[in-house]
Amino acid sequence: MNDASPAILGIDCANVIFRPLGRQILGSLSNLRKITQSDRFGKIYIISRANIFTRIFFFVRLSTLHFWNYTGMPKNNLYFCWRNKDKASLCKTLEITHFVDDSIDVLRHLRIVKYRYALNPKKKEVNRYPETIKSITIVKSWEELLPLLLT
Repeated sequence: MNDASPAILGIDCANVIFRPLGRQILGSLSNLRKITQSDRFGKIYIISRANIFTRIFFFVRLSTLHFWNYTGMPKNNLYFCWRNKDKASLCKTLEITHFVDDSIDVLRHLRIVKYRYALNPKKKEVNRYPETIKSITIVKSWEELLPLLLT
């Protein structure tokens, strides 16, 4: 990526936009809408690891949240993969420059992504991957994440 290339954002779905079997993550939709409206990123993608059943559930869940209309993100910017490490090849293909995930295990595979953010990761992962922690930014909420993404 050269300096003239647009920034491209990738985000995980589960525990970043909503809990797998629960409510949306506080601030996820409103802040994604702000990010989309800011024109800071040339494109924004959802890239999530999911089996066939979870893929259907995620799509239905996003639809019931009116995610696409509310955030302004296109439906065809939703990508799924089978394993954590598979997100790296998608990020390379889509030229992702920034990525948000709750899993440090995922982020450790995304060394090609310049800016990596761990949104409220599990403490055991923080302790398990000390080398990855040095090269990512850990945030506790969307309110903390938003200014980092918009600068």
